[in-house]
Amino acid sequence: MITRAGWIRILVITIVGIAILPFTPGPRQLWNMHLARIHADKLRLIIGNDPRFHYLRLGTYSGAGGSLMVSADVENDKTKEELKKIVVASSPPVKVVFVIRTDQQLREGNHAPN
Repeated sequence: MITRAGWIRILVITIVGIAILPFTPGPRQLWNMHLARIHADKLRLIIGNDPRFHYLRLGTYSGAGGSLMVSADVENDKTKEELKKIVVASSPPVKVVFVIRTDQQLREGNHAPN
């Protein structure tokens, strides 16, 4: 039989566990990915049809604790920096991971983004 003190301990441990759960890595990552998904939808409205950014992909990434992934092929380094500037200016609520390749990188067979 559990004593009154035992029930109080169980209750306190349960409350503390529930209180800190959102701050543990798993739930925090899921929340950040949720925020990234919402922001990706907003960015699609801003730059989704911009012809400067070929194969533009906006979505979530589980790395970096849950982040926004921005991937595209662009004509040159200037356009790459313009895309980064637009994304940063949109005030993303999570870290942004960029995977942007220039046409020159693609022609040279260097598929690793900068």
